[in-house]
Amino acid sequence: MKYEILKKFIISTKASKSTIYRFYKKNEDLFAETSLRNGKRMFPADHARYFDSEIMFDENKALRQENQSIRNLIDCLADKESLQHTFWQMDWSFFFTVAYKADRNKTSCFKQMHGLYDCLNQKYGASTEIRLF
Repeated sequence: MKYEILKKFIISTKASKSTIYRFYKKNEDLFAETSLRNGKRMFPADHARYFDSEIMFDENKALRQENQSIRNLIDCLADKESLQHTFWQMDWSFFFTVAYKADRNKTSCFKQMHGLYDCLNQKYGASTEIRLF
């Protein structure tokens, strides 16, 4: 973990010294992650996110989206007549999704997955019964 001295941490958080110490007084578990080196308090650089509402909003947004995805899956699986439930109950070798680091359109995703299937088929051929959807 990368640590910063107070002066640098003030610059990276754009917060005053008193604001920083008030924050750590309220959050003792985070204060425990700081350290003393040569008599100076060192602050973890990644704690700067707690002082930037934009970063916190982005992190929380990603978490909310993940929770929403799980809720959607549960809702779909609860309906026994749904296509999702039917696929869930089928005897798959693997049932997974692929999430790309970069945004991709539907055509690009199809080409990537088709390439994966071709690669597996070429490598293993008829020697396996892998089923992909």
